[in-house]
Amino acid sequence: SLMMEDDGFLSVSSVPRLFEESRKHIIHPDAKLRLAWDLVALLLIAEAATVLPLDLAFQGIGLEAVLLPDIATTSFWTADIVLGFNTGYVTPRGKLVDDRVAIAKRYASTWLAVDILSTFPWQYVLAGGTKGSRLLRTARIVKLVRCLRLLRILKIRALIQTMAIRVGLDVRWLALQKVVALMCCVVYLSHWAACGYLAIGY
Repeated sequence: SLMMEDDGFLSVSSVPRLFEESRKHIIHPDAKLRLAWDLVALLLIAEAATVLPLDLAFQGIGLEAVLLPDIATTSFWTADIVLGFNTGYVTPRGKLVDDRVAIAKRYASTWLAVDILSTFPWQYVLAGGTKGSRLLRTARIVKLVRCLRLLRILKIRALIQTMAIRVGLDVRWLALQKVVALMCCVVYLSHWAACGYLAIGY
């Protein structure tokens, strides 16, 4: 039988010791820890969607300034991948799944590829050993590669819907959420178009 502890983790009883050790640290999808983590993830995605196009449009930022701020966010998203393999999920029929193999298969078939592409520190690989006149060109390539992080925008709708369900919003609020999401989409598309125009112009 399944028991949920106060800290939001699932514990399994009346099963062999091996399976108990494997499952007892799976995070419940409705845990406060997971909700707070997803909220931070949503804010970081919004920040990246705002700042990265600006960084690409205005070429006055040096390579060092481009690389250093990425350490904290790369660490966060790396930890997010680990959490993805350790968070249970609820099936459409309402069944809570806490089996690690099932969780891994589901994550691998949904967001794993996007998370790896948008988290891998491509900028450090490209910048390694760069000297002299190649530095500026490499900085521009790094900025373009960093745009892979915008792939996380694909997760915004899923994150918002999941968070809305977790906090118990009714149908009216879910409909309002769709309207707000559409308005944000229009704003960001306009922002990216303007930054793209500046990037081409400069």
